Amino acid sequence: MKKEYCVGCCHECCKADGCKLVCGKVKQRITSAKDAETRKAERQQREDAFMKSPLAMARRHIKLALAGVGITSYEDLENFPKRWYTNWLWDDPLDFHAPDLDDLFHLADWAGVDPFEMIAGRPEAKIWHEYPAEQPPEAVPLLCRKDNGSYGEYVRWEDGWRFAEDQDCPASVTVTHWTEVTPE
Repeated sequence: MKKEYCVGCCHECCKADGCKLVCGKVKQRITSAKDAETRKAERQQREDAFMKSPLAMARRHIKLALAGVGITSYEDLENFPKRWYTNWLWDDPLDFHAPDLDDLFHLADWAGVDPFEMIAGRPEAKIWHEYPAEQPPEAVPLLCRKDNGSYGEYVRWEDGWRFAEDQDCPASVTVTHWTEVTPE
């Protein structure tokens, strides 16, 4: 019986992986193939983790709410001033930066969709109160719309507004509307 013997690199050898006589060209091909498989598996793990995240759920709710008013793609937002921040809704979920909450509220206002329904996927459960006509309770976390159109979480005290996360720190804000923040 004749013993099989590998004489070295032939570029097509099925035994090239692990062969000590293989050339650099084949080694590079083998390494590249292994690296591509590793990258594909890692990407799949990141994508699976994202799809289970609260942000992915919010992304689904946002797309559904926007579709309800006829917005089904980036192109439908032609007149939205911050259109470029919405690409993450329809593009690869791993190739974006998490959206800014202010931008999502602006998008909801622009599209005529309730922001709570859009982000949380449920009908409006909050009531917006106009400030100062309707005074909010003191020492209670509130979601506030400011005069510049942005949103933030604040607490009202007798001496003025304070940041919700640091109630010892006064907040110099002009609030136009407020609603109570209730835990789910």
